[in-house]
Amino acid sequence: MKNRESKVSKAFIICVAFFGGLLVLIVGGAYVYSLFSPPESKSSNPSSSPSLIQSPIVSYNIDMRNEIVKKVGNVYRYFFFITNNDSHPFDATVEIGLIEANGIQITFEDFTPEKPIQPQMSQYCYVDARWGPPGISKNAIEKFTWRVIVNSQTIQSGSGNITTRYEDASY
Repeated sequence: MKNRESKVSKAFIICVAFFGGLLVLIVGGAYVYSLFSPPESKSSNPSSSPSLIQSPIVSYNIDMRNEIVKKVGNVYRYFFFITNNDSHPFDATVEIGLIEANGIQITFEDFTPEKPIQPQMSQYCYVDARWGPPGISKNAIEKFTWRVIVNSQTIQSGSGNITTRYEDASY
């Protein structure tokens, strides 16, 4: 009987050693795998996609001024100069809004330069409207607003008065 107990004890010890060694291999292998595998997503929803990393917002130092208003056909064309006062090229979108004397914004246009505006240089753009400047139109446009937009965020904004310089180029 003693011999049989000793065989069972040896078999038990061998099984424990075998499964213990197997457990060490599995845990150790999982640890080694975790060292060399990419980190797991914290999202528990497999259909959700990771958010895109947006590039950092660049600041700009620009000035905007209304240079002249010209009547072209049946519209009034408001010419603006964007001046880049920064040390790097300007290539963002500028939204320009025209405001009546009563404070109502009647129109706005987005402008993105075809080529970046180099430092200390200017580029013109224009916005067309049905109403003229003060002294020309009953619903005169007296002011404008502008804002620089990068990655759907406003990073600079300003406003100004519409110039008194006017030319009728509709003939």
